[in-house]
Amino acid sequence: MDPNTLNIIKGAAGAAAGGDPVYVEDVFSTDVYSNAAGAPAPRTVTNGVNFLEEGGLLWVKNRSYQSGGNGRRHVLYSTANSATSSTSTHALSSNTSDDLEDYSSNATLTWKTDGWSVPAGDGDVNGSYFGDYVASSFRKAPGFFDVVTWNGNNGSSKTISHNLGCIPGLIIAKNTSATGYSWAVYAKHGQSGTYNARLLFNSTDARDNSTTTDWSTNSAHFTKDSFTVGSGDLTNMDGESHVAYLFADGADADAQIFGDDGDESIIKCGSYTGDGGNDKVIDLGWEPQYVLLKNTSAGSTNWRVFNNMTGWIAGVSNGADSTSLRPNTNNIESASHKCYITPTGFKFDATEAAVEVNAQASDNDTYIYVAIRRGPMKTPEDATKVFDDVVYNGTGGAHDVPISLSYADFVFYKRRNATDNWGWTSRLQGNLAHLASNGNGAAPGSNAEANRNSADALEYDRQSAFGLVGNSSGEVNYSGESYISYSFKRTPGFFDVVPYNSTNGSTQTVTHNLGVPPELMIFKSRGVTNNWWAYHKDLGASKAIQFDSINMADTSATWLNNTAPTSSVFTLGSGGYANWNTTTYIAYLFASCPGVCSIGSYSGNTGTTIPIDCGFSSPARFVMIKRTNSQAGGNSLTAGQWFVFDSARGINTNANDPLLATNENWVETNNTDYVDQTSNGFSVKAGSVYTNETGGEFIYLAIA
Repeated sequence: MDPNTLNIIKGAAGAAAGGDPVYVEDVFSTDVYSNAAGAPAPRTVTNGVNFLEEGGLLWVKNRSYQSGGNGRRHVLYSTANSATSSTSTHALSSNTSDDLEDYSSNATLTWKTDGWSVPAGDGDVNGSYFGDYVASSFRKAPGFFDVVTWNGNNGSSKTISHNLGCIPGLIIAKNTSATGYSWAVYAKHGQSGTYNARLLFNSTDARDNSTTTDWSTNSAHFTKDSFTVGSGDLTNMDGESHVAYLFADGADADAQIFGDDGDESIIKCGSYTGDGGNDKVIDLGWEPQYVLLKNTSAGSTNWRVFNNMTGWIAGVSNGADSTSLRPNTNNIESASHKCYITPTGFKFDATEAAVEVNAQASDNDTYIYVAIRRGPMKTPEDATKVFDDVVYNGTGGAHDVPISLSYADFVFYKRRNATDNWGWTSRLQGNLAHLASNGNGAAPGSNAEANRNSADALEYDRQSAFGLVGNSSGEVNYSGESYISYSFKRTPGFFDVVPYNSTNGSTQTVTHNLGVPPELMIFKSRGVTNNWWAYHKDLGASKAIQFDSINMADTSATWLNNTAPTSSVFTLGSGGYANWNTTTYIAYLFASCPGVCSIGSYSGNTGTTIPIDCGFSSPARFVMIKRTNSQAGGNSLTAGQWFVFDSARGINTNANDPLLATNENWVETNNTDYVDQTSNGFSVKAGSVYTNETGGEFIYLAIA
């Protein structure tokens, strides 16, 4: 494509000079919500997707409710089938061959410039007592997605214009005015040269390789501006209305128009051949948040949708299953297949040989997929959108803890008035997995990551909250007790979580998605007993510091192979700190981000309060400080605790600060005054050997 035409397409997407960059979070969102017993309430989802002005598709499914073995149907609203520009009263169901369903009585959808809303009452989309829902928003945008409609003229082929700006990777079409007609699917990949081969979206059938009339037989009829349907009833029935959802393929340069520089993809369509019994890795070049896939070779195989909001965990060997939905059935969520997220795609491990996702290699089964990139892509500017410190009270029963983030990817917490352990857990580890930063076991009293029972889980499938089910041990939700929690969202330039497998001392590089070199990395083995360790940019790659002790920094050229991390990988050497044995590990990565996060160091001066200018426009809400060298006249191995201060519990000026340390299971104390807030960060008070002693060297992490 010539440069002028490419700039026109980028301008339509908002990514060219003169237009704002477009990110995946602008055009796609998966949102979850729940309706328990009680009076129905309207539902408004604010996710930043501009449906009202740009148009698109909203796909809603009840995840958990079923009666008599049957769940609720998939509901697909689109602006192309709207009653007005602002509302939709009719929708389709991907698991039926019905025409448009009338939802005008109790589920009229209202399109908004930043999301959508729907009244309460209908069990398919927002019914009381109907449990958990998931809704995926697809906004029309060149290089990503489009919705088009046409009237059929059976008897001859018809060319349909679209605004995708690139050749479609997948097209899903439906007759909307006549019932009894299936959904027809065209896939650019996995066609084996048969361009009019057909799949049915509401069926478990394999690809129909016989001559069909639903799609053009000529691949040249699928272009960046149009596609051609044949004379078949499913796509071109005489006098009937049809709709198609078009998905771009980011492998096409014409679709690489997103991100800061307008040169990145956010969606990919592709295919792979099953290899059950061996690891099967699909490399996308980025981490996905959503994958739709189908075995096109074998019949009686469901379509599958995986997404990271409802239970899709990291691609390391930890035995957990990933949840998925089946667009061709009304069944509830299933945890029957091990599909894992990786930093650069998705994979099936060697234990997964199910025909629906990864048949044995000898079967030579072909699979097609649509994958959407994880967001956000944009570097944060507002710390309240990516970090929150919240004090909450336990109830001993199920409840949600509200946070300022749209969702949490990582939470660590502590009961304040008891010698309980800290709990560290993340979306990629799963709801039940918890680590304790105040001990060297994978969990206290255990040689493996603590898998709490289902009554003690911290749940990530919440909007603007994390969920607590219940707790008998008191560490996370004991009735009447007070807790402090810190919630983080994975974003470029600020924070990332990276699960990985160790290689028993063999040097390896591990991919991350921070987008900048990490300045603080915290490591913990998940499967075996070993200490927590940390890297800090001001200590350098030749030093490691224990995160679960008061010890000073150790010199070791082997644990990071004496190699500083880069914007895309960190290196692990033969040392035993972060690459020991053959087991699973987790790494938490932080970086300084203007106005959001500051990572640095300072030298102590006993008699002087030291201001730390973090470059913030407001006081620091969270501060972690650790002394890295020995105390004057003290034990040569003793440096100091990893102290944490936060605004939720109070960082008081000239008063006692509530004090905790992540390497200790202390009861919170209020008899110290180590830190004050300032207008651009924080200051460390004079006189403490732990945070400000002459000769002392200190590292810190501060968040606005």
